[in-house]
Amino acid sequence: IPRRSSLGRETGEMASVQILKASIEEDESPSYVVYHLQASDPSRSFTGRVTYKRFSQFDELHTCLVRHYPNVQFPEFPSKTWLKSKTDAELTTERQQQLEGYLNALLGIETVSYAYELRFFLGLRETPQIVKRLLAPLPDIDFDPTEIAVPWKMISHEGYIITFATETGLKPNADPVMLRKEGVMFGQLGSDPEPKLFYKEMEEDESFNHPITWEAINPSDYDAFVLTGGHAKGMRQYLENLTLRKKLIEFWDLNRVVGAICHGTLLLARCIREDTGESILKGRKTSCLPKNLENSGYFLTRWKVGDYFKTYDLTVEDEMKGLLGLDKGDDAKTEIRYPCVMAPSKGNLYNHEAAFVVEDGNYISARWPGDAYLYGRTIIQKLQKQ
Repeated sequence: IPRRSSLGRETGEMASVQILKASIEEDESPSYVVYHLQASDPSRSFTGRVTYKRFSQFDELHTCLVRHYPNVQFPEFPSKTWLKSKTDAELTTERQQQLEGYLNALLGIETVSYAYELRFFLGLRETPQIVKRLLAPLPDIDFDPTEIAVPWKMISHEGYIITFATETGLKPNADPVMLRKEGVMFGQLGSDPEPKLFYKEMEEDESFNHPITWEAINPSDYDAFVLTGGHAKGMRQYLENLTLRKKLIEFWDLNRVVGAICHGTLLLARCIREDTGESILKGRKTSCLPKNLENSGYFLTRWKVGDYFKTYDLTVEDEMKGLLGLDKGDDAKTEIRYPCVMAPSKGNLYNHEAAFVVEDGNYISARWPGDAYLYGRTIIQKLQKQ
């Protein structure tokens, strides 16, 4: 998203960052250190929310900036160490000081301080000319943390407002299996470290803690709807609710931005118009969770976690094909696109080569958590063009 911010250079008041503390997290094996950052920009009287970063994320940022700005003399980046434990107290204190100095030195380099990647990393939120408002409905439990936390983080960075909604109006909780130390099994198939930290930030968001109810949604109040996915059984509440479907049909007819990822595409496909008996996705191009990915997750893990990866007996892809008439081949205008997912190939903030989204007018869809960064970016680009 190539847009620049002067970070206070016109007034001479420079943005800065503090690393408030470092904490040892034990939700993975081995345990690791998380640095708590808070950035401020006096020129805008702005102080960002606390963000959480691992050392590996600092390293990724440094690598990205060096690649994008080959002619810049960068400050020294703290070296990795193989002689001490990652959670060694002396090493952690030393690194905290070094990393804070490194970040503030970056902010002192005019060219680099404009970089989107740096501003996003620090949580130096944009000040948009027009504030967009988005709605993110969620089930009470079991949604995928990556598929909502990554878009939330990116969209919030733009200065846009996301309102959360649940059926009960109570704070929702993501699928705990995706967040836990051991993942689905043997430390694998859970959420990646960075989205977990984004989810930790999102849990502190006011709207996430105090969502509105689905019944209270007024579709015309929003510029976009963002529909997340997830495969655990708690998703059925969200996928089967008739009130939510009615609100989605109302919003769809406003011709505003709609984003759907993974099972979120199935929710849209299930929105059937009373007058025609057809899905609102009829005649549109969409992505969805590929059958090969859903089935492989199920067959690889059922000996350990049973039918955890099966929301329903029918796969998302097969049900969507049935709802859209593609199983009969009777609609040449409707199309489902889903390039084969070769795990662990995933997109990230710095590289979208492995990610995939489908754009059809104001509708953006994606397959799985590995598309979340590109999905979030594409939603933002659509909103900026409105």
